[in-house]
Amino acid sequence: MKGLLKKDFLEAVLGFRTLLAVLVLFAVIGVINKDGLMFLIYLVILPVMLGNSMLTVEEREKWPQFAGALPVSRRLQTVEKYVFSLCMEAIGLVLITIVLLIRKEPDIPGILAVFALIGLAIPAIAMPITHKFGAEKSRYVYMVLVVATSITFMSAPQMDVRMSISPLLVAAVVAVLYVGSILLSIAIVEKKEY
Repeated sequence: MKGLLKKDFLEAVLGFRTLLAVLVLFAVIGVINKDGLMFLIYLVILPVMLGNSMLTVEEREKWPQFAGALPVSRRLQTVEKYVFSLCMEAIGLVLITIVLLIRKEPDIPGILAVFALIGLAIPAIAMPITHKFGAEKSRYVYMVLVVATSITFMSAPQMDVRMSISPLLVAAVVAVLYVGSILLSIAIVEKKEY
């Protein structure tokens, strides 16, 4: 798993510098714009989308066929993508925490809980679809989820994201989503012909 994660992190750094620039831009906008919590959602969504981007690169480069010759099971490769998404989500949440601390937001845990739930739900929903239909086709699923999230935040500017959501409840919901999503993805990948 360590080697697979290293591969994905290196690929992310080398191939997605533009995305990192966008993340920094959104962080700056979040600091400057006092009502810019909507922009902070992208600090969570964009890093998680790197998981799908990694699958797109692997699909294009025929990685699944090559990886079949390595002593790495399909199950481990599938789980690694979820771990990678969790790592990317953690980076996004750290960036959001820094922005929220600079802005002196009063309810940082509540805001982080909402953002974590949204950011982690997207790959949990989309990854089984990606494994089933391929990264290119499932890109539309990611776009729909991101647009739906953005519209929700934009259409409800008075919505208080500091709702009293327990971080433990968020962790439980995300755990159930992720376990179900991982099991479904593993079942899809193990039946797939490469």
